[in-house]
Amino acid sequence: MMTSWQKIRTAHLEKRPIYLYGMGNGADKILDILAETGMSVSGVFASDDFVRGQAYKGFRVQKYSDIAHLNPLIIIAFGTSLPEVMQRIFDLSKRHEVIMPDIPVTGTELFDDDYFIKNQAEINAAKNLFSDENSKRLFEDIINFKLTGDINYFSDAGGCSFADIFKSLPLTDNEIYADCGAYTGDTVKIFSETVKGYKRIDAYEPSEKTFKKLVKNTANMYDISLHNAAVWSEDGEAFIDGTNNRNSNILSTGKQAIKTVKISPDATVIKLDVEGSEMQALSGIDFTKKPKIICAVYHKSEDIFAIPLYLKQFGYRFKLKRINCLPAWDIFLICE
Repeated sequence: MMTSWQKIRTAHLEKRPIYLYGMGNGADKILDILAETGMSVSGVFASDDFVRGQAYKGFRVQKYSDIAHLNPLIIIAFGTSLPEVMQRIFDLSKRHEVIMPDIPVTGTELFDDDYFIKNQAEINAAKNLFSDENSKRLFEDIINFKLTGDINYFSDAGGCSFADIFKSLPLTDNEIYADCGAYTGDTVKIFSETVKGYKRIDAYEPSEKTFKKLVKNTANMYDISLHNAAVWSEDGEAFIDGTNNRNSNILSTGKQAIKTVKISPDATVIKLDVEGSEMQALSGIDFTKKPKIICAVYHKSEDIFAIPLYLKQFGYRFKLKRINCLPAWDIFLICE
C-alpha cells in the first residue's frame, strides 16, 4: 500500500501534473511539507463557480474545467461535512486519482509510513480494545485512510450524528454533563434535546469571543453553568492562539491568556473535544466514579491509539464513532 506522500513523490518523479484543490490552512501545511521534501504542485484549482480571479501562494486559481483534461493527481486540501461537497469530492475521485493527505489538526508528526512502523505495536493494541466489529472496522479504516489518503475508506457514508453518540450511552435523567470545548453550544443543545432530563450542565469554552455566543445560545436553558476557561490537568493559566475559532489551540506561551480548570469531580458524563489537549484534560479527571466519556481522538496523530490505551487502566468498554465528514475528523471514543 502506497502512502499519500509516496503517491505524490511518484507523480512528481513521473512529471505528472499535481493540482491542489482548495486553499487555506490545510493547503498551507501541505505545500510546506512538499517544499521540505523538494516537491511542489503544478497549480491550484477550485470549483468553477468559486473562481473569481483569485491568487494563492503565487498561483492563479484555475477552474476545474481548465485542468480536468491534464490527468492530474489531485490533492484535496480542505475539510468538509457538507453532504453536497463531500459528494462532489467522491465524484471527482471517479474521474481522477484523488488523495486527501492526513494532516494533524495540531501537532507536527505526520501519520506516514515511518510513523506507522514506529507505533505499530501500540496501534494494534488499541484496535484490540474494541469488542464490537463496527468499531474495529472503523479503526482499521481510519488507520488506512491516514496512511493512504484514500477517501474511499469513508465512501459508505457510515457516519453518525452527535445525537446518535449520546443515544449510544446508557444516560439517565439525572446526569451531570460536562461539555469541554463547548464552542457556541451546539453539543450542549443536542445533549439537552436527547435526554429526558438532567441534573446539571457545565460548559467550558476558552475563547472569549466564542464564549459570548455560548452564553447567548444557552440563555433559555436551565441548570447550566458556563465557564470561560479551558479544561486542563490543573487549575491555573495558559494561552490560546487567538484565532477564536473551533480550532483554538492551548499553548504554554502567547498573547491571549486564559484560565485553566479541572473538570468538576461530580460530572457523570464528559465530552472532550479540546483541540489536542485531550490527554491533559483526561489527566485531571477524577475517575473514582468512572464517568461516561466521549473523547475526540483526531486532533493529533497519536490520539487514535494513545488515548484508548491511556483510558484502558480505568476498566472502560470502548466504542468508536465517526461523524460524517472528510478527512478523518470528528472521530470520538465512547467510554462506558
